[in-house]
Amino acid sequence: MSPPFSTSFKPILAAVALLYCSCTSTVPGPATRKEQGQVLPLCLPRAHAVQQEVRGLLMGALESGGTAAAFQACSRQAPALLLEAGKAEPRLDMRRVSRRPLGANQPDVWEALALDHFEQQLALDRALPQAWVQRLEADGQRRFRCYLPITMGSPCLPCHGGAESLADTVKALLVAANVEAPAYAQGELLGLLRVEIAAGDLP
Repeated sequence: MSPPFSTSFKPILAAVALLYCSCTSTVPGPATRKEQGQVLPLCLPRAHAVQQEVRGLLMGALESGGTAAAFQACSRQAPALLLEAGKAEPRLDMRRVSRRPLGANQPDVWEALALDHFEQQLALDRALPQAWVQRLEADGQRRFRCYLPITMGSPCLPCHGGAESLADTVKALLVAANVEAPAYAQGELLGLLRVEIAAGDLP
């Protein structure tokens, strides 16, 4: 099994080099082990806590109002929870990203590289890293992004499991929003929770 924070991913580095050539004000790359040791203790506890909070929100909505209520909670209330969780010190910027988002969770170019990293790990050894830390330097400012995997569970199937498994209420909501239904299988990588912190906020 590859180590959880391995940085030996030639496809990612090749993509980074290409992007660097076209955007020299930003230098991305995997964080060093020392940087990981600074970032993870700050980001992981709050990330895990907010993941539990979002899970509780979705399960409560599913039990009380069915799939339509869970859909609304996931797309509207969950982002607000992430925003609120990031307000404590040190300030964190949290968001969810996915290859096939139902809402405004489309990854930016660096988040897409993080998705590549997790997908390659899954393809190599069938195991997902617990987390991955990425360093960004833009216009002289250094920031770090910590990514945690979000996997497809059975409560997510009614909204993310493809058109054949969608509840009718969710189909109507997707049609109204002009959004195509994704098609994820049980246990598949659904997306990532991204937690960003400024280097100046590290110990």
